[in-house]
Amino acid sequence: MSCPVRDPRWAGGFECSGSCRRKRLIAGEFSAKQLQKRQKDPGFALTCKSCVEAKAQAERDAAAGRSMAAAASGDDAGGTTVCSSCGKGPAEGAAFSKTQLRNAAHGKPAKCLACAAKAEADNNAAGDAKFEAKLAEARKAREAAERSGDAAAVLKASALEAAIEGERVTGVKASGG
Repeated sequence: MSCPVRDPRWAGGFECSGSCRRKRLIAGEFSAKQLQKRQKDPGFALTCKSCVEAKAQAERDAAAGRSMAAAASGDDAGGTTVCSSCGKGPAEGAAFSKTQLRNAAHGKPAKCLACAAKAEADNNAAGDAKFEAKLAEARKAREAAERSGDAAAVLKASALEAAIEGERVTGVKASGG
C-alpha cells in the first residue's frame, strides 16, 4: 500500500495564516504576489484574499471614523478636498485616507474611501471576468476541435484548457507554446 503524497505544490496544499485559518486552499484564493513570495521563501505565511479584504475593510472603516471625528472637531485636514469620482467633500460625509489627502495636496485627483473601495472591487471583478472569458474561449476552441475530428487539434485545445484551469488552482502559469 502506498503512502499519501505530501507535496505542498499540489492543489489544496495552501493554508491561510489570516483570521480564517482555512486549510487545503487552492492558489486562486491568494494574490499572485503572495504566491511569488511563497515560491522564493517556502516559510512565507500566506493570507487569503478574503482575510486581506476583511482587514482592509476594517482599516477603511477605522480611517473613516477618524476622518469624521476630525471633521466634527473642526480640524481642517482635508477640509477642502473633493472626491474626483463622486464630487463629495468632507462636509457631505466623504472621508479620505492620508494617501489621497497627500495626492490632493500635490494637485492630483483624490478619491474618497468609498470610491477607492469601489474602484478596488471593480478591479478585482475585472480580473475574475478576464479569467472566466479566457476559460470560456478555451472551452469553445476545444468543442470546435472535437467537432472537427482532428485528434491533434483536440489534444492541443484540451491541453490549453487544462493549463488555464491549472493556473487558477496552482497559481503557476503554464510554459511552452
